[in-house]
Amino acid sequence: AKLASGTDGELITWDASGDPATVAVGTSTHVLTSNGVGAAPTFQAVAAGGFTLATEQSTTSGTEVTFGSIPAGTKMIVIMFNDVSLDGPDHIDVHIGDAGGLETTGYLGQGFYIDSSGNTGDGATQGFRIVVKGSSGGAGCAFQGTMILTLEDAANFTWTGFQVTGEYPDSGLSISGGVKSLSAELTQLSITSLTDSFDRGAINIMYQ
Repeated sequence: AKLASGTDGELITWDASGDPATVAVGTSTHVLTSNGVGAAPTFQAVAAGGFTLATEQSTTSGTEVTFGSIPAGTKMIVIMFNDVSLDGPDHIDVHIGDAGGLETTGYLGQGFYIDSSGNTGDGATQGFRIVVKGSSGGAGCAFQGTMILTLEDAANFTWTGFQVTGEYPDSGLSISGGVKSLSAELTQLSITSLTDSFDRGAINIMYQ
C-alpha cells in the first residue's frame, strides 16, 4: 500500500541514496543486464551472435586469395572451398597472420590424400596444408569442402586447423590437421598455391 503506482514491466531497484527506484521497461526480447555496483540494471538487446560471412572471392586466376580485416576477438574461422582447382599438380597452403603480415613458417601438421589406390601423406611447416591428389598431379581436379580454424590459446595466439575436402572427378579425399602460434592477434589469412595458379571455383570464409 505504501508503494507508488508503476507500469507493468517495470522492476524495482534502489538509487544511490538507498531510495526505491524503477528500472525502465525494456523492449520485447531485451534482457536484464547488470551495470555493476552503484548503477541500476537496464534492459538491453541481446549481443549479436553467430557467424559473419565475408565476401566470396573467385579462384579463376592467380596463386593466392587473401581475406583481411578479420576483427579482434575472433575465435573461429571457417574456410569454404567451392569447386576450386589448379592448373597443375600443386598443393594448397593456408597461411594465417597478424598485423605484422602473413606467416609462412612454424606450422606443425600433416595432410593426406586418400583414394582407391591408397594414400599419400605430406607434412608441412609452411602452412595448414591441403594435399591435392597426392604427388600425382591435380590439374583438372576440383575440390570442395571446409577447413576450420579455432583459437586454442588466446595468450599465445595459438590456432589449430582441421580440413576435409573431396575431389572430383578423381573421387579422392584430402584430410589434414595442424597448429600454429602467432606473435599477435590474428587479423588475416590467405589460401595459396605453392607454384601453380587457380583456374576454377571460389572461396569464402565466415568467422565468429
